[in-house]
Amino acid sequence: MSSIGGSLTSSGLSKEGLTSAADDVKSANEDLVAGLSGLGKPDTEAGQEAKDSLDQLSEDLKTDTQKIQDAVDGATGLSGVLSAVPVVTATLTTMGSQLSSTFQGLEQLDAKGELKDAFEQSSACKDLVPPGS
Repeated sequence: MSSIGGSLTSSGLSKEGLTSAADDVKSANEDLVAGLSGLGKPDTEAGQEAKDSLDQLSEDLKTDTQKIQDAVDGATGLSGVLSAVPVVTATLTTMGSQLSSTFQGLEQLDAKGELKDAFEQSSACKDLVPPGS
């Protein structure tokens, strides 16, 4: 999300820059949501709570992506672009906070380390974790 926000500010204030940033957000979120949706419920004590948290994150990200898309689609002319930029940047900030708080919540649910082990052993998670992590 931060790299998308950075590309937005570096590309200048234009409809094209906003559209490119919105497309990047949409693509990144679709990939993340698809990955999260494929995980299923971990077979742990906190598995259902973890799944519920990830499902809520997926829904929040879809809603936020639509908010960005609506702001960009409605931006016409310089004044429209100037009005859309704060919506896009604030929504990107919100998305980052949602990701962070969800993962902090997952860590708190995982007192015994079961979720961490389940994620590490899941074939669906292998594509979400960078090599060497």
